[in-house]
Amino acid sequence: MNNKLKYFILNNAYEFRRGKAENMTVDGDCLRFESEGLSGLGKYLTRVFDSGERGTIWHRLLINTENCQASELRVTVYAADELDFMFDGRDYDVDGVIHDESIPLNKKLELFEAFEKKQVKGAADALLHEVEGRYLWIYTEVFAVSDKPATIKDIRIYLPAARADRRPKQPKPKRFSTADPTSLSVSMKTSKKPTPFKKNSASPSSP
Repeated sequence: MNNKLKYFILNNAYEFRRGKAENMTVDGDCLRFESEGLSGLGKYLTRVFDSGERGTIWHRLLINTENCQASELRVTVYAADELDFMFDGRDYDVDGVIHDESIPLNKKLELFEAFEKKQVKGAADALLHEVEGRYLWIYTEVFAVSDKPATIKDIRIYLPAARADRRPKQPKPKRFSTADPTSLSVSMKTSKKPTPFKKNSASPSSP
């Protein structure tokens, strides 16, 4: 993989409208909290970002806000190598779920639980080195608590993680001589990965 740092960015009305918002609205080139009261919870689910390569290890997430402290943010990061999946015996597609107006946002999040890779609470800047998969999408909650509407000005996702920054690979099990009665057998545990994705989207930009 080419380790030159690249990024995706949401920083205009067109990009923000490609995701799904609740209690938030596109205002100019920002995403602004909107509710009858001065406080509340704004929710935003991004579109899918395609790194173009299976097994991509993502690098960093930055969320630029206004009238919103980092402590008022909660983010869930999802990733997978395929966009098609099955839930309760039915076939779904991640892109289709995100853009299906008949599916409530809470139900979308329930469908995506198997793809959850990381939760970030109280921070607008986070490393994503444990997040692996060709495709990535993000759900953000904004707690609006002031008389000025909380605003997301942009969301930036960097990739890939530099090789030196990636988590170390799990060592291979050691072999012990069977002649030694005290020998130990070592087994490695492999984690299940979500069902593969099959969707292409725009390529990331170079900074």
